[in-house]
Amino acid sequence: AAGYTAPTSHMYDEELVLPTAANVKRTGFIFLGWYENSGFSGTCYTKLPANTGDKTLYAAWYDMNGKKNGISKPIKNEYQYGN
Repeated sequence: AAGYTAPTSHMYDEELVLPTAANVKRTGFIFLGWYENSGFSGTCYTKLPANTGDKTLYAAWYDMNGKKNGISKPIKNEYQYGN
Protein backbone atom coordinates (compact mmCIF):
# COMPACT_ATOMS: atom_id res chain seq x y z
CA ALA A 1 0.00 0.00 0.00
CA ALA A 2 1.14 3.52 -0.65
CA GLY A 3 2.98 5.24 2.17
CA TYR A 4 4.60 2.11 3.61
CA THR A 5 7.64 0.10 2.68
CA ALA A 6 7.81 -3.36 4.24
CA PRO A 7 11.05 -4.16 6.03
CA THR A 8 13.57 -6.13 4.01
CA SER A 9 14.93 -7.81 7.12
CA HIS A 10 13.97 -8.29 10.73
CA MET A 11 15.68 -9.86 13.72
CA TYR A 12 13.75 -12.90 14.99
CA ASP A 13 14.33 -11.95 18.62
CA GLU A 14 12.97 -8.39 18.20
CA GLU A 15 9.38 -7.16 18.31
CA LEU A 16 7.98 -6.01 14.96
CA VAL A 17 5.70 -2.96 15.04
CA LEU A 18 3.20 -3.13 12.19
CA PRO A 19 2.18 -0.15 10.07
CA THR A 20 -0.97 1.69 11.12
CA ALA A 21 -3.52 3.88 9.33
CA ALA A 22 -1.07 6.75 9.82
CA ASN A 23 1.54 4.90 7.69
CA VAL A 24 -0.65 3.14 5.11
CA LYS A 25 -2.71 5.06 2.58
CA ARG A 26 -4.97 3.85 -0.21
CA THR A 27 -7.18 6.28 -2.14
CA GLY A 28 -10.85 5.74 -1.35
CA PHE A 29 -10.17 3.39 1.57
CA ILE A 30 -9.60 3.52 5.31
CA PHE A 31 -7.12 1.06 6.78
CA LEU A 32 -8.77 -0.96 9.58
CA GLY A 33 -5.91 -3.15 10.78
CA TRP A 34 -4.05 -6.44 10.52
CA TYR A 35 -5.67 -9.84 11.14
CA GLU A 36 -4.55 -13.49 11.06
CA ASN A 37 -7.51 -14.56 8.94
CA SER A 38 -9.25 -13.34 5.80
CA GLY A 39 -12.54 -13.03 7.69
CA PHE A 40 -11.00 -10.25 9.81
CA SER A 41 -12.20 -11.78 13.07
CA GLY A 42 -10.34 -12.10 16.33
CA THR A 43 -7.35 -10.02 17.31
CA CYS A 44 -6.39 -6.91 15.36
CA TYR A 45 -2.58 -6.88 15.52
CA THR A 46 -0.50 -3.75 16.02
CA LYS A 47 2.77 -5.62 16.58
CA LEU A 48 4.25 -9.10 16.51
CA PRO A 49 6.15 -10.22 19.59
CA ALA A 50 9.79 -11.28 19.44
CA ASN A 51 10.33 -14.91 18.44
CA THR A 52 7.16 -15.04 16.34
CA GLY A 53 7.45 -17.64 13.60
CA ASP A 54 6.19 -17.29 10.03
CA LYS A 55 2.83 -15.56 9.89
CA THR A 56 0.50 -14.31 7.17
CA LEU A 57 -1.45 -11.19 8.07
CA TYR A 58 -4.42 -9.74 6.21
CA ALA A 59 -4.93 -6.00 5.88
CA ALA A 60 -8.55 -4.97 6.33
CA TRP A 61 -9.74 -1.93 4.37
CA TYR A 62 -13.02 -0.02 4.50
CA ASP A 63 -14.14 0.93 0.97
CA MET A 64 -15.42 4.52 1.06
CA ASN A 65 -16.68 4.33 -2.55
CA GLY A 66 -18.56 1.03 -2.51
CA LYS A 67 -20.31 1.39 0.82
CA LYS A 68 -23.95 0.47 1.13
CA ASN A 69 -25.97 2.06 3.93
CA GLY A 70 -22.70 3.23 5.46
CA ILE A 71 -21.30 -0.31 5.78
CA SER A 72 -18.82 -2.10 3.57
CA LYS A 73 -17.17 -5.50 4.00
CA PRO A 74 -13.42 -5.08 4.47
CA ILE A 75 -11.20 -5.87 1.50
CA LYS A 76 -8.09 -7.94 2.12
CA ASN A 77 -4.42 -7.69 1.28
CA GLU A 78 -1.91 -10.27 2.48
CA TYR A 79 1.43 -9.58 4.13
CA GLN A 80 3.77 -12.51 4.69
CA TYR A 81 6.05 -12.28 7.71
CA GLY A 82 8.98 -14.70 7.72
CA ASN A 83 10.00 -17.13 5.03
